[in-house]
Amino acid sequence: MRQVGDPRELTLGHSGPRFYGYGTARHWRDCDGVIMTHRGTDVDLNLEILKKKLSGRRVAVWGHLSRSVKAPNPLDLAVERWQMRRSDHIFAYTRQGADIAIANGVCSGRVTAVMNSVDVNELVNAYATLTETAVQRFSVRHSLVPGKTFGYIGGIDSGKRIEFLAAVFDRIWTIDKEVKFLFAGRGNQEDKLLRAVGRGQVILLGYGGPTEKALIGRVSQALVNPGRIGLVAVDCLAIGLPILTTNWDFHAPEYDYLTPGRDVNSSADTIADFAELLIANTSNDGRVRVHVGRSYPTIEDMVENFSNGVHAMLA
Repeated sequence: MRQVGDPRELTLGHSGPRFYGYGTARHWRDCDGVIMTHRGTDVDLNLEILKKKLSGRRVAVWGHLSRSVKAPNPLDLAVERWQMRRSDHIFAYTRQGADIAIANGVCSGRVTAVMNSVDVNELVNAYATLTETAVQRFSVRHSLVPGKTFGYIGGIDSGKRIEFLAAVFDRIWTIDKEVKFLFAGRGNQEDKLLRAVGRGQVILLGYGGPTEKALIGRVSQALVNPGRIGLVAVDCLAIGLPILTTNWDFHAPEYDYLTPGRDVNSSADTIADFAELLIANTSNDGRVRVHVGRSYPTIEDMVENFSNGVHAMLA
């Protein structure tokens, strides 16, 4: 893999939008086409689009389109719409992203919904082959109360709103001390959970492989994530584990795979409302919800979609 190096930065005005140049054009000088990240602030992409008639090189963009993981800048959005219209092909993460490209004036024949995914074959196999003995041992080891356990899978960082989640745990602790949360993941905000860990409410399992994720799926009522939901949506669909979240604005495109009321349930974006949603999903009769896997975009489908898009771009 070639190293691009540090970008050159250009800021419009004292505190205006920042544009970045990476000097990447030399890496594809002899190529018939190039696929670049859809980003309005990328000078390299803008220059490549402007000169593509002279270079004869096809230019495609690859990006979210349907959702933004942060508040967008109006100028950035305007440039990105221009990039979409001037590119030879659009690779959208999801069908919703493809629809947005078409709504912005891009011919449907120049748009590919890649259906971004991750390989979950090992997780599905682990979930299907878990024995009741293994599940029982796991539950006893962590003193889990059936019907009052939730999972968390992913990075323990600011994008997942860990401080918000810690405040929710504090509130739940005053309501029901039997409710526990299993965390599979690592991150730079683990310290935000130490108070809940100390009282036994949160259990940090460290990095979660297929077996850990499968065990969480078997013993949990649902997955909790008030922050950004991305590829974990594919994991959850594969084993049928619903997600509890808030009506936050900055989920990743893979959130579009989830059907509200079935695969995902949301509360208002407040500590009290999210805590109430979690409590409403506990069970006092000792029964753990049975989860059944649903249809999900596979990694094989993603590769095939991308390959078809490349052929269309170069046709």
